[in-house]
Amino acid sequence: MRYKLLLFYSLSFFWSFGQEPAYMHYTVQDGLPSSTVYCIEEDSKGFLWFGTDNGLARFDGNRFKVYGVEDGLPDPEVFNIYEDSKGRLWLSCFRKKPCYFEKGKIITAESDSLLNKIETENGIYSFFEDSNGNVWISGDTKKICRWADASVFCMDMPKIDKPHKKQRQCSIKKMFEINSILYGLTPDVIYSIIDDTITNVLKLSDVYEYHRGASADFYVNNDKILLSTPRGTVILKHDKTGFYEFARNIFKAPFKNNVTTYIDKEGHNWINPIGYGATVYNNKQDKFINSKRYLSGEKISNIFEDKQGTYWFSMLNKGAIALPKNAPIIFSSHHGTVFKSNNITAVSRSRNDKIMVGDDSGTLYIKNNLNWKILNLDNSTGYNRILKFAYIQGDDWLAITDLGVFSKNGLVKYELDQGKETSRPITIKAAKTILTGTGSSFLGTFDVLLKWENDPKNSTVLLNKRTTALCKDLQNNVWVGNLEGVFSEKDNFVKNWGVKFPLLASRIIAIENADTNSIWIVSANSGLLLADINNGEILTVKSINSRLAKPIKNIRSIYVESNKRIWLATNKGIYSLTDKYEVEHFDKRDGLPSNDINAIFVNADTLWAATTEGLARVLLNQEKETGNFPTYISGINYTRENKTISHDLIYKSKKISVPPDASLLEVELSGLHYKSRGNIKYEYITKEQLLPPQWLTWGNIGNSIFSKCDTAIIAGHTRNYGVNSPPGTFNIQATAILKDGTRSTMPDECTITILPHWYNTVWFSLIALFITGYIGWLFYRETTKRRRMERTASDLQLQAIKAQINPHFVGNSINAIQQFFYPPDPAKASEYISIFSSLLRRTMYFSSVPFIPFREESAYIKDYLKMIKLRFDDRFEYKINGLESISDNTLFPAMLLQPILENATIHGLSPEGGSTLTVDFSIKNQKLYCTVTDNGVGISISKKRKKEKGISRISRGIDLLKNKIKLLNDMHGLDFKLTIEDLSSSDKNKNGTKATLSYSLYKIKNSTEI
Repeated sequence: MRYKLLLFYSLSFFWSFGQEPAYMHYTVQDGLPSSTVYCIEEDSKGFLWFGTDNGLARFDGNRFKVYGVEDGLPDPEVFNIYEDSKGRLWLSCFRKKPCYFEKGKIITAESDSLLNKIETENGIYSFFEDSNGNVWISGDTKKICRWADASVFCMDMPKIDKPHKKQRQCSIKKMFEINSILYGLTPDVIYSIIDDTITNVLKLSDVYEYHRGASADFYVNNDKILLSTPRGTVILKHDKTGFYEFARNIFKAPFKNNVTTYIDKEGHNWINPIGYGATVYNNKQDKFINSKRYLSGEKISNIFEDKQGTYWFSMLNKGAIALPKNAPIIFSSHHGTVFKSNNITAVSRSRNDKIMVGDDSGTLYIKNNLNWKILNLDNSTGYNRILKFAYIQGDDWLAITDLGVFSKNGLVKYELDQGKETSRPITIKAAKTILTGTGSSFLGTFDVLLKWENDPKNSTVLLNKRTTALCKDLQNNVWVGNLEGVFSEKDNFVKNWGVKFPLLASRIIAIENADTNSIWIVSANSGLLLADINNGEILTVKSINSRLAKPIKNIRSIYVESNKRIWLATNKGIYSLTDKYEVEHFDKRDGLPSNDINAIFVNADTLWAATTEGLARVLLNQEKETGNFPTYISGINYTRENKTISHDLIYKSKKISVPPDASLLEVELSGLHYKSRGNIKYEYITKEQLLPPQWLTWGNIGNSIFSKCDTAIIAGHTRNYGVNSPPGTFNIQATAILKDGTRSTMPDECTITILPHWYNTVWFSLIALFITGYIGWLFYRETTKRRRMERTASDLQLQAIKAQINPHFVGNSINAIQQFFYPPDPAKASEYISIFSSLLRRTMYFSSVPFIPFREESAYIKDYLKMIKLRFDDRFEYKINGLESISDNTLFPAMLLQPILENATIHGLSPEGGSTLTVDFSIKNQKLYCTVTDNGVGISISKKRKKEKGISRISRGIDLLKNKIKLLNDMHGLDFKLTIEDLSSSDKNKNGTKATLSYSLYKIKNSTEI
C-alpha cells in the first residue's frame, strides 16, 4: 500500500480565543424571588443575603429562603443590606423608612418607635457602624441619622455652592472611619463628622476635574477611596495631611451608563460600567494595569466577595452569578470563542506541548500558549468527528476522523497494492483508532485493521473486522480490541481472548498500559478491567467495578498518568482512580460544562476535558480546604392536615416538638461552602433520648437505653424520615463534608421531639393495664366467691351422699354379723367385728375428705374383701392385681370403690358357689384404671330373677355412686368415668359383671394443688 498527502483543508488562522470561567448562576428557577438583584451581603453566620426588586432572599448554597411583604418587609424592593456587630441586618426598601432583620423577624418603623424617629425622604439608604457601635444612616436624603440602642439623633446636611446653581444640601452616599474620625462621602464633597459637627474636608472636583457628582460611585477600603464616573476612575488615599489623589484612569470614551466600584480583600480594584461587565485590575500597587474583564456585556449592579474568596455579581436582569477561586475555564461558542461546535470529541498534547482539540465539525484547534490555530479538515457531510490524534516524528501528527485520516499536510490517501494489477487509490473512511511509534504502525477502521512498517507502501490487512482499540504493551506486543473481544499480535490476532474470559466478550472501548505485566481494558458491558499479561497472553482478568462501592459505567475513554493514576471519561462526568482504587469524581457541580465527557488528558496539574458543551480546563492541585465553614441544621418541614409546616431553625431554639399527627418529616441541612457548588455530603448522627415524662412510650424507653448512635452519610441536603416517624426525642448532630473529605469544623446539633399519640404513651398503657387488671381482679374475686359457694354446696351434697352410703354399708355389714350366731362361731364373729370396726372408723374419716392416698385405699380394699371372705368362707375368693404399679402417694377418690365392691359381693355371687372377685389396677396415658370383675349371674339375669320373685327393692348404692362421680367431675373436672358391663352381652359363654372406674391423674393432681 502506498499513500499520498493531499491538501484538503482550508488555510490556517490564529485566534486569541475568548474564554470564561465556570460561573455559578442562580436565577428564579433556583429560588431567587427575581432576576433583578441589587445587592449581596454575607452575615456573621455565613449566609448570603440578596436584595431584589421582589423581596429579600437568604441563601445557604443550595436553597433560597425568601422574605416578602407578607413576612413584614415594608416594600418588596430591597436596595441595600448591611449587618452591624449585633447581627442585625439593616435594609433599605424603596420609599420606606429603614428597617432591620433580627432573629428571624423584620422590625419596621411601625413596630419600633426609634425607627419611626428617623427623618427620611425617599428611602434609599446606606448604613455604617462606627467604632463606638453607633449605626449611621445616610443616603439620598438631606439628613444623616445616628442610631443607638436607646436613641436616634439626626443632623441636617450643610449647603454647598454649585456652579451656576443655587446652594443645595448634599446627600451622603458612603460613610467610613479613619483613625477614629468619621467621614461622609457625598457626590461632591468629603465631610468629617466630629462631635456631631459636619465639616467640609475636600471638594472632589478639586482633585478630579472629570468628576460629575450625580453619577459618581464610591467604595472605601481602609484608607483608600475608589471613585468612578462614566468618564474615568480615581484612587484617593489618606495620610496625615488629608486626602490626596494616588492614581487615575481616564476612559477613552465615556460610558453611557453609571459605573459602580468595588475593592476586594486583596486590594484589587473593580469597576463595573452597567452593560459592559466587570473589569478588575490584577495588581496590588493600585495601578490601573493588568486588567481582566468578566461577564462582558452584562448589567452588573454590584460585586461582593464572600469569606471563602468567591466573587458574587448581582445582575439587573439575570439573577446572581458567582465566580469561585480557581474555577475551571470553559472554551465554547457560548463564551464568544470561534469554536464551530461545542461537541468537543478529542483532546491531547502533542510532542511539542501543544494542546490538540477536535470537534464533530471536522475542525482542529491547536493551542500554542495563549493563541489558537484553527484547521478545517473536512466537513463535506456536515458531520465529521475527530476521534484521536497520533504523533509521528517531530511535530508531525495524524488526526483520525469519521471521513478519513488527516496529517499535518492534508488528507492521507492510500493506494492498495494488488500485485501485478494496476494499483488504485482508496480513502480510508470511518477510521476508529491508530497506533504509531517506532517500527510498525496500525490503523483500525470500521471494517479492517491495517499494519505497515516504516514505509506505508508495505501495508497489509490483518483483520477484516471493525477495530475499536489499539495498544502496544511494555513487552512490545500489540493488543487489538473490536466488537467481539481482545486479540493479540503474538498469534497473528487469531485467538479471541473473550472466549476464555467472558468479561472481555463485548465491544472493547479502549486499551492502555498499566505496567509491565498488565494492561487496562475498557469493555462496553464490563466496564474497567485489569488484565495480567505475559508474552502476548492474558493470564487473568479482574473487574475493577467489583472493588468499587459504586460501579463506573458508560466509559468513553481512558487516560493513564505516569504515576499510574487513571482517568475515565463517562456520560456521568470524570472519574479518577489511584493505585489503591480511591475514586474522585468531577461533574457539573465542579464546574464542568457538561457531564457528558468524550475524552480527557492530564498535563501536570491541569485536566483537559472534551465535553459535549465545550472544552474545560480544570486546575487539580488546588489549595487544601481547612474546613473553616459552618454546618447548620437549618429547618424542619412536615405535613399536617394536608398542609406543609416549616420551621426555620437558624434563629429559633434548637429544640423543637413535632405533633403526633405530623407526616413526611424532613430535616434541612446547610453547609455554607459556596464554591463547592452544592457538592456536599453530611454526616448525620442520631441518638434517641427519653421523651418528656408525660409523653414516654415503651419503645422510646427501650431505644434510649439500649440503642447506640445511628450514623448515616447523606448525599443530599435533606434528611427524609418517611411517611410516619416513630415517637421519641432525637438528638441530631450534622457535619458537612466536602468532596475531598474535608469536614466542617463547625458542626451543628438540635433536638427534635416527635410526640406520640396519647394512647401510645406509657401512662395510658399503665392506666389501661390497671383498669383491665382491676376489672379482672373483680371478675376473679366474684368468680372465686361463686365457685367457693358452689363447692361448699357440692361438698355438703357430697357429704350427704356419703352419709347415705355409710348407713348402707353399715346395714349390710350388721346383717352379715347375724350369720355367725346361728350356728355360733365366736372366733369368726370376733375377727369379723374387729375388721368391721376398723373399716367403720376409716369410713367415717374417708367421708370427710374427697381424696386419700392410694396406700390407704388399697389397705381399705384388702380389709373389706377379707371381711367378705369371712362371711362367705369357701364360697368366695378374691384377687387384687396391679397394686405394685401404683405409687402409694397417688391420690384416689375416697369411698368411691367401696360401693362397687359391695354391690359385686352382694349381687355378683355365683349361685352355684365358688364366686370369684378380681380387682385390677393399671395406669395408661396418665389415667388410672380400676376394674372389678365377678363371675355371678350378671346384670340381665339378676334383674330377671328379681322380677320373677316380685322383688321391687332398688339398689341405691350404684345410684349414689353415680351421683358422687358427677359431683366430683363438676367440682374438680377429673374426667371420672364408670362403666358397668354384663359379660354375657359380649360372650354368651361367660357370666358375671365388669365395672371399670377411671380418672385423670394429671387433673386430680392439679385440682388438689389448686
